[in-house]
Amino acid sequence: MFCPHGLIAQAQALTNQPRGEVSSAQNDQIVSYVVATLALALLITFVALMRQRTLRKRLTRQTLKIAENEAILAEAQRIAHLGSWHYDLVEHKTGCSPETLRILGRSPTQVAPSYFRLLMMMSRAERSLVHRSILSTLRDGIACEVTVPLQIATDNVKILHLTARPRKSASGTVIGLFGTLQDITRQRAAEDSLRAREQLLRALYENVPIAMGVVEEEGASFRFVSANPGTARLLGLHSTSLANRVLAELPLPTSVVDFWTHWFREGGKQQEL
Repeated sequence: MFCPHGLIAQAQALTNQPRGEVSSAQNDQIVSYVVATLALALLITFVALMRQRTLRKRLTRQTLKIAENEAILAEAQRIAHLGSWHYDLVEHKTGCSPETLRILGRSPTQVAPSYFRLLMMMSRAERSLVHRSILSTLRDGIACEVTVPLQIATDNVKILHLTARPRKSASGTVIGLFGTLQDITRQRAAEDSLRAREQLLRALYENVPIAMGVVEEEGASFRFVSANPGTARLLGLHSTSLANRVLAELPLPTSVVDFWTHWFREGGKQQEL
């Protein structure tokens, strides 16, 4: 293997000799040394360039992969209406994902609203709850979750679910927070609508003037799994709860018990009551 420093030293030693003492063979030797040195330098440069090119390609692939992952994450956050955020306690800086900014009524290019601005967008009671929860996370390092209505605009109130978790240093000191912000306005509206329908059905079930309920076989008789007040009135048991009661054990005439037993059994055969 050629050593550039050794070749250069030998070339310098030969060229430093008096001009008359340098023979033709020595001149050839000098030229050979110089050519070999240049060839080795070119080879090293070529290898370095190839490695640099390979590294550049690898960095490009990694950059594209990161950009792709960030795009997938942004799309997933958009679909789920779920954004992320972080707060640096040392530099007092807040960062938000584009979806978090959209949830807060801002464009992805705008800066995030300040913490106190967000508090002022809540009612006084909710403001106190959120502030105590955040202070507890900063002080005790305990994660928190709160659901609050936020007044985004005069005619735009959103129900948001906020999570906050501590970010700690190597020594265990809380140096910041990070978490998520999810817009659950539609989900809450759907839940409220479902609850209202359930209440309406319950009101109808309790007040309809006909017998409604669910029974199951219990030996030779039937047990009421559920029965509305109309069933009790039909049986002449106005103040009696029939839930989990066996028909044959109710204070009814034998003829009434036999009639309903037969009716339940025939209805069971037809898969309807």
